[in-house]
Amino acid sequence: MIWNIKDLKDTLFLFTLALIWGSIFFLNVWQSTEFHKIEREISKNILMKESLIKENEEIKISILTKSSASRIDQLFQNSVENKSPTDQRMIHTISLPNLKGKNSDDY
Repeated sequence: MIWNIKDLKDTLFLFTLALIWGSIFFLNVWQSTEFHKIEREISKNILMKESLIKENEEIKISILTKSSASRIDQLFQNSVENKSPTDQRMIHTISLPNLKGKNSDDY
């Protein structure tokens, strides 16, 4: 079989055309899978963001209820009511022994 230049050009043209179409098909499939992977990641991050926002709101509500003026006043009243007036105003006196008559060797 003798190959002439026209046959080689036609073969090269068909090979190049097949290579281009194959590359376009491969790139299209690859781009589509990457796009869907990124969409899933975005969707997962949106759900995480919503759960974090909800948790943040719950924490804010918890802080507001625990630090409200009426709650602080109630805690103060409870702490004062648990102590008797004598406990608050009791004075403790300590008497030390007389050390003048003893030697320092006794210790």
